[in-house]
Amino acid sequence: MRHTGKRTSLALLAGGVVLLLVHASSGIGIGENKSLEGQSFSQPVRLSLVSSGNLIVSDFTRRKVFTLDRNSLKITNFVSIADVNNDFGEINEKKEGRPMAVGQFGNLLFVGNAFSSRVEVRDANKPKKILYNLGDKTGNPHIKKPTDLAVDKATGQVFVLDGAAKMVSVFRSDGALLYSIPIPSNPNDPNKMTNLTSIALDEANQEVLVSDHGPLVGFSFGGLPGYVHIFSYTGEFRGQIQGNLSGFRFSRPQGLAVDSGKIFIVDSVLGQVLVFDRTTLAGIATIGKFGTNPGELFAPTDIVVDKGTKDVFVVSANPARVEVYRNGGLFP
Repeated sequence: MRHTGKRTSLALLAGGVVLLLVHASSGIGIGENKSLEGQSFSQPVRLSLVSSGNLIVSDFTRRKVFTLDRNSLKITNFVSIADVNNDFGEINEKKEGRPMAVGQFGNLLFVGNAFSSRVEVRDANKPKKILYNLGDKTGNPHIKKPTDLAVDKATGQVFVLDGAAKMVSVFRSDGALLYSIPIPSNPNDPNKMTNLTSIALDEANQEVLVSDHGPLVGFSFGGLPGYVHIFSYTGEFRGQIQGNLSGFRFSRPQGLAVDSGKIFIVDSVLGQVLVFDRTTLAGIATIGKFGTNPGELFAPTDIVVDKGTKDVFVVSANPARVEVYRNGGLFP
């Protein structure tokens, strides 16, 4: 039942240390015109595929959002994320900033800053200045923990997962809050607490998917099962994938993706991508395997599936790199 595509690694192993390959910017992607010499990942968290076809990756420790060429997986640009310095939205590079959630709609770059508890909106072509925060128009830009976000590319609506408030807040791209979807403790078992980690959209069916670690009892292969909750855009509960009832046992689901009736779940402990059928919610395939060698996954945190090429991109926190499985999302 294993399904893997051709694999390309972002990293070289040299002297026991994973080094990121970089090259000079050719003007591709977001960011300021800065030297890329020595730029590399430290703790990549989230990634997103943008309209240019390239990838953007948030790095929590480096305090940066990187742009990667989708073919070579090399860094082509970056922008530093720092806290707001004044009322004009200008940033101070010496002040703290911790990017988590990341996404883009047109020229608008959305960055969930865990330090400021805001989702900042910047011009992707001139990202040094913060244009506004999501929620500014309704007087409440505060998001306790901007764990992840997803953008409906047809409407521009931004779905923000607040891991602390345990809800999904939906904004217009201009920053206005439209409504929020509270995530119950567990729609099938209200006695179990949630630990929400990631979000994905099924735009065709207007569904929101949220991954959930469940109760935190330590990292182990035999730990308690994780979940993926499925809601309509309006918050109606539509289903759930449970980590011990779906054909694949998983306990630490992280990034999610949806494509062509398939749900892709990255599990940080298994070091695999698990693929499920949306209609039956049954496990049908796996992509990748646990390990630190090129093409393997160790503590993966997010996933993107290119709907055109079916390439599957996965970011791993350790070693810090992105893997691509060419045509990995293509199924008979």
